[in-house]
Amino acid sequence: MSPSKLFDKYRVQLCYCLVLITFLAASVGEGQASNMEPYNLSDEVIATSGFIGKPQLMGGQTILTGEIQQSVVIVYRVAKGDTILDIAKRYNLSVGSILDANHMKALDAANIQPRQKLIIPAEDTNTSLAWLKEINKEKERQARLAEEARLEALASQYSWNGGGYSQPSYTTYSGYQVIGTDWGSYGGSIPGQCTSYVNKIFNLPNLMGNGNQYLASARAYGMATGSVPRNYSIIQTNESWYGHVGVVVEVSATTITIQDMNYAGEGVITRRTLSVNDPRIVGYVYAPLN
Repeated sequence: MSPSKLFDKYRVQLCYCLVLITFLAASVGEGQASNMEPYNLSDEVIATSGFIGKPQLMGGQTILTGEIQQSVVIVYRVAKGDTILDIAKRYNLSVGSILDANHMKALDAANIQPRQKLIIPAEDTNTSLAWLKEINKEKERQARLAEEARLEALASQYSWNGGGYSQPSYTTYSGYQVIGTDWGSYGGSIPGQCTSYVNKIFNLPNLMGNGNQYLASARAYGMATGSVPRNYSIIQTNESWYGHVGVVVEVSATTITIQDMNYAGEGVITRRTLSVNDPRIVGYVYAPLN
């Protein structure tokens, strides 16, 4: 049989073999490379394509080596008004995964800026809520510092110097410091009394009564009370016939520091420290501040 007739007879089979050889050569030469460049999608591409959802896994498959997978790298550009939680929800990820991918601390997440670029990971690798606890802890710390500053300002606001009101000078006596004076009347209380000072600082109903009635009145109004001191709680003591109230401004393991009025005289604001186990302490009211 002549070569031309032989070719005509097996032409289909020969063409198939040629295609197969070409395919194998391409697969072996390209598909097994270990340093393949990752697929990159810029933030501009994402913005124009309206991509929403997780980054996709792009992969090729070869006959000899099986599947090779590569992750799409997505860079998101922060828009005005974005929060880290908004971005995480958009891509169906946990915030912790985005923080890890960008080597960010939890507190950085609260301060992302417009046009800042964030890497969006392909997989949700960190579902912990530790980032949220850290942010809330910092917020509590900042709020505590702000309230401490506010209380100090309140304590110094009405300092009488004989001819008018001015900033007080701290005068230390045995067991207490004088930090100011105040002759205003707040919440229906008598000027210069301990109750007037407490009513000025806390958002309380009128006519809470004498100092020895604050715990009972607070319970009647649905406010929380207890035996554990907290910063910016009301302390009730039995230091006089009518009882006494003040403001807890600092708590340690063994002591509390309070600010009160009429301990050293009517209208006189003092600062002093008591043991947490002082037998004069009756309890505490956890009331909202003004």
